[in-house]
Parts: sequence; C-alpha cells; structure tokens
Amino acid sequence: MDGSEGCAVQTKLEENQDVKSFLKVAARAALILGLALPASAAPTLFIAEWSGAGFGNGASATGMVTLDPDLNPGSASNTPFDAFFSAISITISGASVGDGVFTTPDFSVYYWDGTGVDFNTELVGQAGFLEFNFFTSNPSAPRGSETFEITTGGGSGDRLLLTSLRLAPVATPELNPASAATPVVLCLGLFALYSGRRRAAVRS
Repeated sequence: MDGSEGCAVQTKLEENQDVKSFLKVAARAALILGLALPASAAPTLFIAEWSGAGFGNGASATGMVTLDPDLNPGSASNTPFDAFFSAISITISGASVGDGVFTTPDFSVYYWDGTGVDFNTELVGQAGFLEFNFFTSNPSAPRGSETFEITTGGGSGDRLLLTSLRLAPVATPELNPASAATPVVLCLGLFALYSGRRRAAVRS
C-alpha cells in the first residue's frame, strides 16, 4: 500500500468515526427533544347527554365531564369528586323547573359502575357500564334519581335518562413551523460541526 492509499484509508476511517459520533449526539438530542415535549394529560373530556323523551317531557341536558380512564375505580358509590371524576358542567333546558348551568361545586358525590369499559367508544350500551350519576344539596341542580337517571330541580322536576357518554372531539393542533423545524436545524448544525471538524483534522 503506497502513501496515498494509506492516507485515503485513514481519511475513510476518520469519516466513519465522525459519522458514528454524529449519530450518537443526534440520538441524544432527539431524546432530549422528546423529553421536552409536553406529555398528554390523562384526565379526558367526555360529552354526556340526557333526554326526557322517554318520560314524556321535553327537557334535555348536555354536559362536559372530566374523567381519568387510567384511574377507573371499577365501582364507586357516594364518592366525593376525585382524580378519576374531577369535574362536571351540565346544562338543563326545557324543564318545568331547574333550567340552568350547573358545575362541580353544585354537586357533592358521584356514583359510578364501569368495570372494564372501553373509554374510547360510546359508553352507554356497553355491558360493563352499569351506572353513572351524581347527587347534590343544591335544590336547583339536577340529582340522581334512578340508574342512569337524573331529575331536574333537585329532584322535584323532570326525569331525564342518560343517552350518551362519549369522548369529546379533539381538535388537531396547528403545527408550529418553528417548533417543527427545530430538530432539523439541530441535526444540520451538528452535521456541519462534525464535517468542519473532519476537514480541519484532514488539513492538519
């Protein structure tokens, strides 16, 4: 092997070493970037709907409920709002008494029976979904009266049956061009750094 061939081999080895080093640093950078991204919160928003049609009245209710599927207790009765069932907002309309918007402070405890349910699909109708209800000391707020049933006006108004409990639609977040470009810019910068170091080493 003459001198020129030896230099070529040496240069090739240095290039390979630089590529390996670059890949290691890039992998670490990607890991750091991944850790820096906000983790999705476990508590999830659900839409609840009740109807009085089956009881011969025109009242209805819609609600937004915050549940944490990871903390499903299976069964819970007379339970204060907690990490599993943390918030509720319900709007009653068309009732003979008790129309209005009611939120978590208006309620005291909840009932839940949902062992093994699939939170990603409609809960009403699932075999394991046996109860979802709440109670109140507020005389104007709706309260549980029977399984899956609430009655407006603190129990003195119209009966409503739960007809749906499902995941709320999730809006697709807009892509931030600057954020999306960050990993690319970082990798290009790292590559330029290693390329420059390799050229400097060859010249020396």
